[in-house]
Amino acid sequence: MALADRFKLSLSPDDIRARYEQERRKRERAASDRIYRELPPEPREERAAPNRPPRTVRSEVAIVGAGFAGLLQAIHLKKSGIEDVVLIEKGSDVGGTWYWNRYPGIACDIESYSYLPLLDETGYIPKERFSRGEEILAYCRLLAERYGLYDRIVFDAQVSNAVWDDAQHVWTVTTDQGDAVTARFVVVAGGVLHKAKLPVVAGSEKFRGRMFHTTGWDYDYTGGSPEGFLDGLVGKRVGVIGTGATAVQVVPRVAEAAEHLYVFQRTPSAVTPRGNRPTDPAWASALAPGWQRERLDNFLAIASGRRPAVDLVRDGWTRIFLNDGADRAAGPEELAAAAELADMENMEEVRAHIDAVVKDRRTAEALKPWYGKHCKRPCWHDSYLETFNRDNVTLVDTDGRGIDRITEAGIVAGGVEYELDLIVFASGFEILSDYTRRMGFDPVGRAGQRLSEAWRARARTLHGVTIPEFPNMFVVGALQGAALPNFVQMINYITRHIARLVDWAVTGQVASLEPTGEAADGWVGKVADSVRGYQAYNAMCTPAYTNNEGHYDETVALGRTAWMGAPDDYLRMIDRWFAEDMGRDLRTVRIACRS
Repeated sequence: MALADRFKLSLSPDDIRARYEQERRKRERAASDRIYRELPPEPREERAAPNRPPRTVRSEVAIVGAGFAGLLQAIHLKKSGIEDVVLIEKGSDVGGTWYWNRYPGIACDIESYSYLPLLDETGYIPKERFSRGEEILAYCRLLAERYGLYDRIVFDAQVSNAVWDDAQHVWTVTTDQGDAVTARFVVVAGGVLHKAKLPVVAGSEKFRGRMFHTTGWDYDYTGGSPEGFLDGLVGKRVGVIGTGATAVQVVPRVAEAAEHLYVFQRTPSAVTPRGNRPTDPAWASALAPGWQRERLDNFLAIASGRRPAVDLVRDGWTRIFLNDGADRAAGPEELAAAAELADMENMEEVRAHIDAVVKDRRTAEALKPWYGKHCKRPCWHDSYLETFNRDNVTLVDTDGRGIDRITEAGIVAGGVEYELDLIVFASGFEILSDYTRRMGFDPVGRAGQRLSEAWRARARTLHGVTIPEFPNMFVVGALQGAALPNFVQMINYITRHIARLVDWAVTGQVASLEPTGEAADGWVGKVADSVRGYQAYNAMCTPAYTNNEGHYDETVALGRTAWMGAPDDYLRMIDRWFAEDMGRDLRTVRIACRS
């Protein structure tokens, strides 16, 4: 039997490749096109100055951010015996992205039993298989309370600068509120999805109605709450721009209340059922100690291309990873071709599901994704596709072009004007912009050099954690580190690694540490090799953040991408490095002995 005959495809592989290329070309733009613009302040950002005097603090460790990354960093440092920490948070509470995002229907697309960290320790059991935003925010608060972190957080303060003092071996971190934190170590834990973005659309300043981005949802206008009925939208005509992960959650909730909802689509997402349900009390009561660690190890193995005896998670992510075609390859020589065919088969299943759910044939065809399964982050929802069967919902498919312009009355797409009372941008977050822009400040390292200057030629880190010429600064994120669909799982591993590095320095009387240039260059070379391995795949994808909107550039990629090898290989590598090679790759300065 021919290899292609072992897979369930409605078209030949050549026909599918041709359709992928056709859809990709529709969405091509000139490299010089400016696609996104600065987001104006949203309601929770337009805050009054905190009712407190500026704070001056000395601490062992300053942590920028109090979302999951910042909280986990403080917790792991505390477990290492380092409790003298200060967290600096621009919001008025902990939670990070779950504090800033309160849009209707907000939930996590990673199962809650794996996403919420430290469940074994806290004893908390999520209410549902996929937690809603309010529960996740409440859990962040629980962590801050459980580990005594609230008294160590400077709230309502945006970091404006961080400057290294090479003589004193300390960082001085300042904020827009006049706070000054002096610390030996700085951990930048600002999160992966941090800075919201808006598409560049002609005429957006002319619109007479209400307009906002999902990250600044205006409940004073819409009424309701993240889980409540949006009674303010009754009788209103609403346009949602975007069909990515956020829109998939927002659209069903808006459709329940609006007189009419228009969903403006450039590229459809791959949407299949999530299968959410309340947590089974009997299942929860039977959990043995260490149950979450076992579940996380299982997911990590599957996401790394392994095939454990059982799939404990059994969600959409593990189905994608396990269907890699290896079981239908006759030998090693067929693995690559089998992987491509399995990828096509997976997307055929998505399109078949759309046919089964969406009644209008034209709408169903427009909702079908024609690209590989890793080209865009897949989506799962239990009512998104069904929403397009409602009489008050219209999909406006722009055939890859995006909307034409915004007028005083509404949106023009395909030459047709749609009159609207409200425009919602569900356009996501900046991933392709410069790292310092996304951080919101530009650290000053040794010899007065800013990070943006040091990275002008290309980003340079060791393991995505430390940076040459920026001593005692650690970064939590996916840039040149390892990536998992479950961001918080990887954040947990990285913050634990950073905690042991800080503990090693403190107990070993090390005043400062940083990677050598040679070590960083060696690592960046490995990252570049891993990215090149995916270049052909990304080149056939429709334009998106995964391929720099269709314009691959290795220098750009190195400043925005993760190491693309298996995540469990990365973790074993940094464990081995810490045990055996750290002394070779780090430049250290010992604390001088004083008589």
